[in-house]
Amino acid sequence: MLDRSLVGLRNLIDRSLADNEAQSVALTTEEEGVALLAGADLGGARGVLLMQSSGVGNCINMLSMITVCRFPLLMLVTMRGEWAEFNPWQIPMGKATRQALEIMGVTVFRLEQPEDAEEVVSAASALATSPAAWPPMPSATRARAPRSAVPSFSGAVA
Repeated sequence: MLDRSLVGLRNLIDRSLADNEAQSVALTTEEEGVALLAGADLGGARGVLLMQSSGVGNCINMLSMITVCRFPLLMLVTMRGEWAEFNPWQIPMGKATRQALEIMGVTVFRLEQPEDAEEVVSAASALATSPAAWPPMPSATRARAPRSAVPSFSGAVA
């Protein structure tokens, strides 16, 4: 039987709010989180964007900024619109989440079992912060990019 305390983001949000060393920011919309984390990277900080799959659709335009500007991004996305979903409005985006992220160049790791969370999230985090593992910069971007620009990685654990 699945432990309901491990489902969704509530437990992670509560732990973040209780941690004096973590800075938690409530957002109006999910795409604000993409911009906030791009700014954090410019300031030398790292973070993670937490959202439900329904918020992925709100982020599509901002994910293009991550691709072009080459910022690292780590997202933890809980899935809606799958088995036993009580809200039918969640189903279309739930079906499209992985494909939408991959079309925008995001590497997606699917977490199926709660006991695998530490390993999967650690791997995604390491990949997001390891420039050697990032995909090559598209040639059109490379031609316009400043010398200091480096390829980025954006990844999601769904």
